[in-house]
Amino acid sequence: MDQHPPWQFRPISASRSPTFVALIVSFPYILRKPLIRARMIDRQEKKTVKARTFPTGHLMVGLLEAFMWLDRGLQKNLEAAGLPHVRRLESMVMLYASIGVLRPTALARTLGITRQSVNAAIRELEGKALIELVTDPEDGRCKMIQFTESGEPIRQQAGNIMAGLEQVLEDRIGKSNKDRLHIALDAKRGEPPLLDDPLPARTKRVR
Repeated sequence: MDQHPPWQFRPISASRSPTFVALIVSFPYILRKPLIRARMIDRQEKKTVKARTFPTGHLMVGLLEAFMWLDRGLQKNLEAAGLPHVRRLESMVMLYASIGVLRPTALARTLGITRQSVNAAIRELEGKALIELVTDPEDGRCKMIQFTESGEPIRQQAGNIMAGLEQVLEDRIGKSNKDRLHIALDAKRGEPPLLDDPLPARTKRVR
């Protein structure tokens, strides 16, 4: 006669279910396995980073070279498509204008150049019938950039080229590296600080 009512759990003996016993024994390891693997990957990444040392200025040079790579790709593909050639500063003006930086003063501040340099680039783009200056609807005293009817297709084509270049970059350096780059560049850096002691002791000059 069955000693266990139907609503009670019936123990399974090891002789009847060795697989069940093995599963119970290994269950804690199964739970810990993803955590162990994550720790191993983290240690490996730390070893890789620690093994590599970068000279002073490498970050700035690397970012600049990455920008130049994208800009050269943009210029090359615009030329191959038979579109008007634009200088680097002009392409930067169009790029920032396409994401909403439309006032010449804001462009100069964002790009870190003089208002005269921005105005010169704007005049060249106007001469190529790519953009025009119109009155800012939010402030009648200010001007803002607006893409012309002939400039809009070029803006769209430039956007498609940039998307293609970013995909090539992802294929070459890996999606995870590209995603990390996006996250790092999107982090808030704040204003550049004024360093109290920018020179190492060994490079200081004795007056």
